[in-house]
Amino acid sequence: MTIDKYDLFYTHQYNNLDELTSEDITYDLFISAYNNETMVQDVFNHIFSHKKIWLDLPDYTDVNSSEIENITEQIEIYSNSTINIEDNDLESHFIKVFFEQHNIMQYQEKKICIDITGFVKPYMIYLIVALEYIGFKKFDIIYSEPKVYKNQEDTEFSEEEIIATRNINGFDTRDDENEDDLFIINAGYDYRLLINIAGYKKYVKNKKLLIGFPSLQPIMYQENILNLQKAATELNIDFSFKPLYSSSNDPFDTAKIVKDYILQYIKTHPNLKTIYISPLATKSQALGLVLFSILEKPFFDQRNITIKIVYPFTKSYSSSAGKELFKINKYSLEF
Repeated sequence: MTIDKYDLFYTHQYNNLDELTSEDITYDLFISAYNNETMVQDVFNHIFSHKKIWLDLPDYTDVNSSEIENITEQIEIYSNSTINIEDNDLESHFIKVFFEQHNIMQYQEKKICIDITGFVKPYMIYLIVALEYIGFKKFDIIYSEPKVYKNQEDTEFSEEEIIATRNINGFDTRDDENEDDLFIINAGYDYRLLINIAGYKKYVKNKKLLIGFPSLQPIMYQENILNLQKAATELNIDFSFKPLYSSSNDPFDTAKIVKDYILQYIKTHPNLKTIYISPLATKSQALGLVLFSILEKPFFDQRNITIKIVYPFTKSYSSSAGKELFKINKYSLEF
């Protein structure tokens, strides 16, 4: 029996905040992105860390720094008023200035934890890529699962029109198009984003859907499929399509499923030059796709194959999509 490297990562699951804080772990640095979800604020307030930092993302237009200050004492808040939401270096500029202002390199050999629950995905993705790139070898990630999304299948995670569909910063920008290129779309609730991404890089004929199953809650799989049907024409879905499935709350399962599929794909598509990945579902699956892109990069570089994570950027995002805490997952990453 062969043990895959993704089987060596481990996950801790907690049913409530008391279980999370019962562990005798104190971090040196805890980073979270502020939003209006109670489960994000509760984890921030209860976890033990010498320093805690809220990231005030510019995409949450219904959140302001004064609200953050009123909730928690003795914290640091990072916001950036120089950010233009339409800039192509939006996420990299925000994170790079954050690193500089808070001297993040001083924590390279210390205990760090990042709660990705409140993040907008491009910032989360660039943050993970940047930490690995500058030499951080291990850190913990927290992702809290909601019991329900507030508007069920009609929940909107993005609130305004799409302003750009592009590569997330930190990934290869070369354009080396080929008929064997592959597009993996991790389909979530927001069918508007699905419709948009289906029209991105139209020359790519080989598209594969990745769906979260098991879902965070049983009803969420049905809700996801209902939204998928709204984008069925653009995604060229019919009754014969065979998607990939990976657990909605297991990034390591997601990374392994995608890796295994692509290794098989290469055998029949020897001219593959570019793999596009669009993480539109849960943040834990997005984390798995980032982990895959980092750990498999040497393998694909040797074969002159480029991985690009692409995303449809909108002007603002919902800061309160999830309702009530169901479970807390802690993933331990090691590079």
